[in-house]
Amino acid sequence: MTLLADDCGSYGLDRDSDLPQLIERLAKAAPGIRYKLYTVFPALFLRYIERLETLFAKRLLPYVCLPAQSGAPRILDLMNRRYDPKALAEAIARIRKRYPDVFVYSHFIFNFPTETWDEFEQSISFSRHFDYSVFIGYGENRSTRAADIVPKCGIRELQFKTQRLKELVAREKLAASVLPSP
Repeated sequence: MTLLADDCGSYGLDRDSDLPQLIERLAKAAPGIRYKLYTVFPALFLRYIERLETLFAKRLLPYVCLPAQSGAPRILDLMNRRYDPKALAEAIARIRKRYPDVFVYSHFIFNFPTETWDEFEQSISFSRHFDYSVFIGYGENRSTRAADIVPKCGIRELQFKTQRLKELVAREKLAASVLPSP
């Protein structure tokens, strides 16, 4: 069964419950069902990691999508994503070691306003902690805080970054799909 939300990790925060409690209740009500989590924001995943690991151990969670968005702390801050990429990488490594059959998936946004080439490369490097990632070129949305961030990365930079990603995928150096823009 797939639990699908913008952020499954937010489940129950408004009612004195949380995602691990939900999965535990579901597992009791319907034994034998496994749950794909699509998506859990990394900050909440890290908050619940110890309790989620018991669910991984019970083989209740074969799949989790953690939308990392970037591997660069400065860009994550601009995106309002409050988590430590190093802590997430360590948690994923622990899951891989203990539960190698769990599939860990992610999304990354590239060409975000002011993103440097080095920050882009940090995202590529970080994506290698996941079984598979989708790289999505930044698309302007006037209703977001990012719309006010300048300077924007240009179309030429988007093309160079897209080409870099596609070359890595073609050479099987990166398990990913590339969407130049939304």
